[in-house]
Amino acid sequence: MSDDGILHFNPWMDFNDGPPSENPFGCDPDPEQIAVFLDTVFSWCEGLIPLRGFVDKGQGRDGKPHNIWIPADETANEKLATFAAWANREGAAVYVIPGTVEEQGQARAADVLQMQAIVVDLDAGDIPAKLEWRHRSCR
Repeated sequence: MSDDGILHFNPWMDFNDGPPSENPFGCDPDPEQIAVFLDTVFSWCEGLIPLRGFVDKGQGRDGKPHNIWIPADETANEKLATFAAWANREGAAVYVIPGTVEEQGQARAADVLQMQAIVVDLDAGDIPAKLEWRHRSCR
């Protein structure tokens, strides 16, 4: 506790204080690819990037979601890499809202301030047909 009576903590330590566990996916997050992703999706954006980490259904494991918001600035790469390392250790997935928001707690479509990518959700329906349409449309 500090002299001002407020308990201070480093939120990044919370994601790095657990013991290492077996790597369920056999790979580690690649900070260079994370940097490319952030540059592609957020290089001209301002505000906060909403991140969510949780264990996907069907893995036979429970876990609560961990939601964080990181500034879309020069610190984003290190912070997302730290969060991805935590998720990797926990066997969780990391989901990134591809747009920035103004405040923590926001992540809905109506909250997005800026976006510089076209997002297509292909996790339901006739995925092969959607992919074929995308390939024809991009030619």
